[in-house]
Amino acid sequence: MRWKNLVPVSAVVLLPALAWAQVPPSPAVPAVESVTLDQALAFARTHHVDLAVVKARVAAARADLDVPGTRWQPTVGATGQLFGYTANNTTASYVGSPVVDVARISSTRTVSGAGNLAPEPATLLAVGARQLLYDGGLTAAEQTLADALLRSETATARSAWLDVSLQVEESWFAVQAAHRLLAAAQQARTRQRAHRDLVAAYVAKKLRPMADLTREDALLARYDVDVLQADAGLTVTRALLAAAMGTEADQVDAVDSQVALPPSPSLELAVRRAIQQSPRLQAAAARLDAQQARTRVEEVKRHPEVHATVGVSGQAGGATPSSGAAAALGGWLPEVPNWFAGVVLNWPIFDGHQNAIIASSSAHEAVLGREIEALREARRVAVRRAWSDVQAALQQLPAIQKARDAAQLNATQADARLRAGLANGLEVVDAETRLAEADILIATADFRAARARAVLARTMAEDWYGSEASAP
Repeated sequence: MRWKNLVPVSAVVLLPALAWAQVPPSPAVPAVESVTLDQALAFARTHHVDLAVVKARVAAARADLDVPGTRWQPTVGATGQLFGYTANNTTASYVGSPVVDVARISSTRTVSGAGNLAPEPATLLAVGARQLLYDGGLTAAEQTLADALLRSETATARSAWLDVSLQVEESWFAVQAAHRLLAAAQQARTRQRAHRDLVAAYVAKKLRPMADLTREDALLARYDVDVLQADAGLTVTRALLAAAMGTEADQVDAVDSQVALPPSPSLELAVRRAIQQSPRLQAAAARLDAQQARTRVEEVKRHPEVHATVGVSGQAGGATPSSGAAAALGGWLPEVPNWFAGVVLNWPIFDGHQNAIIASSSAHEAVLGREIEALREARRVAVRRAWSDVQAALQQLPAIQKARDAAQLNATQADARLRAGLANGLEVVDAETRLAEADILIATADFRAARARAVLARTMAEDWYGSEASAP
């Protein structure tokens, strides 16, 4: 019985253990906590580090929803200024604009020619407020963008949960399979030890040659190695289950319980559900919506904006006024009071840089659209493959069970013949090997079926094994 060749489960979880399986486990093995599949999924939902990251991203995206609406809140600010300037301008006054910067120099005489280039002091203290009256649809566009980003992060979180749950399910089923492999190895060793003792009794009575006992000892030693390998595989699968759950424990065991396999849907239904429910497709669609919203935001920035503005100020300048008294202290004290109220219209009529940003964003929309088409086709292929794997695994189970029953009957008959002195050792060895192989095959076939169903559920974005308590 060659365990390394007869255990397909090891392709997933056991092969790394077989290299060091010759080393017996420590006699002081700590107790290992056992969990049901639902408990394992529920623990992973609240403790797995990958899920903690995506949950934080969803929370951040949800916080972003509050940002666009704050544009309609009034802004209040204050300024204090001290600078020097030349005073060769008219008495016109201006309100500063975010589109056109205009320096405010007032109450001085217009001087032609070179004028007076000597600097004069000026001071200003002002408090003002602005209230948006019309934003051209910018707030709505930014709100749409934030909504799309939240939907993308939510779908990504759902996809991450399905990935983690698949890891937990595969690991949990692998632990159960490893237990069955260990049990099969131990049962084979127990049967071989009984046969060895029987042959030893015959040898002691001179009814069998010593070579028969030597052969039985060699077979028993080989079964001892098989048990060590199976035990090592169990240790590895327990460690993988602990890692999949996100626990700090070195190992976690799976409770010996049966998990009901849900009925497999038709291929057509499986494909339709996968396309409709795939969080990856939903995240991609949300990213496309977000990119379209970005394009809209950049387009809206070309629209006019209207806001109301009010303020009070104290100011003074050191330049000689065209009329009236000069400012006290040469303009160093902002003692002259003023107030203002008005409505300001800003309209960026042409901006080549903004137009280029809009064109670039539109090009990215086309890329995301192509990605969605590719993802949709990949979902179809993945579902067909997973569905076919499920059908193949389920179809093999009856034949493997029938082969196991036949091997059990053959082993029972060979044992009876051996005890009656009618069979030789080779016949019994062959029967025991076939029975052990059948036990391995049925354990691995059950694992393949459970794993295939878990993979199909993942491709369809459905939770088949966890209860509502373990779902995100």
